[in-house]
Amino acid sequence: MKIRDFLDGIERFEEDMSYLKLSFKNEYDDYERKNIYQIARKISRVNIPKSISNKEKVKEEVIKPFFLRSLKVFENSFISDYYNEKTKKIKLIRDSNLDEHEANLYFTSGEGRDTRFKIYIPSGQLTVSDQMSYAHEMGHVPEIEKPRSTYIEYTEALPIFMEYIIELRRHKDSQKALDEFLLERLVAEQSEARDLMKIYKQCESKNETVQLYHFHVFADYYKYLESLDFALQLIDRLNTDKDTVSSEVENVIEGKSMNDVARDLDINTLYCKRLQKEYKRISR
Repeated sequence: MKIRDFLDGIERFEEDMSYLKLSFKNEYDDYERKNIYQIARKISRVNIPKSISNKEKVKEEVIKPFFLRSLKVFENSFISDYYNEKTKKIKLIRDSNLDEHEANLYFTSGEGRDTRFKIYIPSGQLTVSDQMSYAHEMGHVPEIEKPRSTYIEYTEALPIFMEYIIELRRHKDSQKALDEFLLERLVAEQSEARDLMKIYKQCESKNETVQLYHFHVFADYYKYLESLDFALQLIDRLNTDKDTVSSEVENVIEGKSMNDVARDLDINTLYCKRLQKEYKRISR
């Protein structure tokens, strides 16, 4: 990459951070990056069993209604009504350029008009994994529609949590749902962990522009690990205190920051201890 490319990447990243009112929770100094690297190294070496269940075929017309039925776990009409309206307005578009089980959320916004969304999914045969990807993208909608001051490390927490409720609807049993959710999600997290390891040294570049670019990329990869840790703690709480989690999801839709959710639910994602525990368990 040329220096101009690094500068363009920095500019785009900082524009997104500004628009979405995001900030860094972590310092990403030498000490933190080294600890995160060690976590990523452990995760990258874990052998994750393959899920057969998540490869079951589904039809496109099932994607939206199944997601809406999955929301019934919250027993909250506000959440259901909100997403019912969103699914009516958000177009689902097939894209031949997307890899299997990949999905992208695009949005446009302007002064005086509502944010408009589109979700792109693969053009080929869809599976349960695509249902989860759709739920993930729907989980991003509230924080994009109403930006609020949030740590970048928490921005994937609600979307990942929404993946879990798809599995909970399918399996009913919370432990079975968690296992199938993790078999799908942990593979993606391994990819993020390996990418973190690849750019680790670049964060120490003597060129300040190259260093800053990779600092941003490092944080952008790590947000998935820390957000999954956050989501796992939400899942734990859902199993013991559904009403509180339901109330917090409603509050997020209305504009509450995930920072405040973490504070109110006593969620601590430092070094992803909850996530590391699941990697050890699922690989046995």
